[in-house]
Amino acid sequence: MKCCNHILTHVDREKMHRLSSQITKAKYSLAAAWSGAIENRDYGHLHILNEYCEMPLGYPIFGRLQHGWFGHMSSENYYKNNIHPTFVWTRNAEKAARTLGWNNFYAIGAPWLYLLELNKRWGNTATNAPESERNIDELWVFSLHSTSMSNDYGVDENDIHDFILTVSKSLAKSKIILLAEFDFYKYLELDIDVPSDIRIISLGQRRDTTSANAHLHKLFLLLANTKKVLVDYPTTLLFYALTLECEVLWIKNKSYDLTLHLAKEQKQEFLVQLMSESVLTYHSHFETAMLHLGADQVKSPSELRRLFGWNSSNLIPMRRLISSIRSLSKFFRDVLKFLIV
Repeated sequence: MKCCNHILTHVDREKMHRLSSQITKAKYSLAAAWSGAIENRDYGHLHILNEYCEMPLGYPIFGRLQHGWFGHMSSENYYKNNIHPTFVWTRNAEKAARTLGWNNFYAIGAPWLYLLELNKRWGNTATNAPESERNIDELWVFSLHSTSMSNDYGVDENDIHDFILTVSKSLAKSKIILLAEFDFYKYLELDIDVPSDIRIISLGQRRDTTSANAHLHKLFLLLANTKKVLVDYPTTLLFYALTLECEVLWIKNKSYDLTLHLAKEQKQEFLVQLMSESVLTYHSHFETAMLHLGADQVKSPSELRRLFGWNSSNLIPMRRLISSIRSLSKFFRDVLKFLIV
């Protein structure tokens, strides 16, 4: 009898955990309908689009904004539902969603491209800077930023140590290691002897701080002053680097090997080809970078304002209402499944 009670208690806990998860998802989904999805504020994307469209800084996008490139998705669309209006980067991502009957997906290009347009307005054309004027010889990017969480790759603190050791073997005079926010926290906790010719930096938090709002601006200035960028994972940053005429090279460590193996296993031909190139240059891969950043889908300020509903005081509440109804409907369907099980 005790054993039976124990089993029932375990099952009940599992069901309560699932219900709690569904409630959390519903909360975030409703928040996305009324104040924009939380990822919209990543990397300063929202503020860049606000400024481009001459809107008040922080004015929300009611829906979801793609915040990064995921190379393992050939469809270029990683969303699992159409609850909210969703603004993706490429025409391929939009078409993949429309094929599923999701007609509220719109391709607009990456926020990075709008930052480049803003820089042109300000007279900053970093791609004009010749290599001889760039002060950073090598920017080493610890791309698979997962030391803070459980992940399929098994990356841990030892990998940061090994990464620094690899960089120390480079003969370049000026070397910088770029760590993501959580990896930088981990690095600070470790007792690692870092050679004096290596600087280790981070761009800081990804959202909800003044530093986060300047994230891509800081990255722009960093890349514009860099000759070579070295990555161990197909991160979006490699495309950004190519738009600013940096050379991109692969670091063939554990992250690289596991990612390439997965790409081959999933028959991701483009990714396998990209990761097999010895060096990616502005002249050979600029068009590829612009394609995957959605350059052909970049909109004018007036077109973006129309898509985001920023031109109409009536359209915004209607979109909020529709998204809220969809969110609640999905929540109640999930709860019903939970009760039946």
